[in-house]
Amino acid sequence: MERRNFLRNIFGGTIILWVGGIFYFLLSYLSYARKGKEVFPRVKIPSREISPSKPALIKVGEEHVWLIENEGEIFSAISAVCTHKRCILEWDRESKRFICPCHKGIFDKEGNPIFGPPSKPLKRFNVFKKGDEIIVSD
Repeated sequence: MERRNFLRNIFGGTIILWVGGIFYFLLSYLSYARKGKEVFPRVKIPSREISPSKPALIKVGEEHVWLIENEGEIFSAISAVCTHKRCILEWDRESKRFICPCHKGIFDKEGNPIFGPPSKPLKRFNVFKKGDEIIVSD
C-alpha cells in the first residue's frame, strides 16, 4: 500500500513539474517576444541629409543600410550588404545603381540584382517620415 502511494506521489509530482515547466517556458517566450518589439532598432535622420542623387549609408542595429530618397520625398531603405559575398555595396552616381566592390555585382535602386553573381534581392527596411526626421527600422 505504501509503495502504491509512493509511486502515485512521484507520478503526480512529475506531472506538476512538467506542466509548470511548460507554463514557465511559455511565459518566458511571450516576455521575450514583447521585449523584442519594444527594443526595435531604429534610426532617426534629418531629411535634409538625403537627396535623390545621393543615398545615405547608415546603420540600423547591426546592419548597414542605404537610405534612398525617391520622387516626392518618399523614402526607401535597403540593405547595403551584398547577398552574394556580404560585401558593403557602393553607390554609383552615374548609373544610379549599387555595385559590389568584391565581384562587380549590380543591384538597381530597389535592391533587385541585375548583373553578376548575386541572385537574391537586398533586404528592405521600414521607413516613415515624422516631421523633419526620417525613421528607419528593422
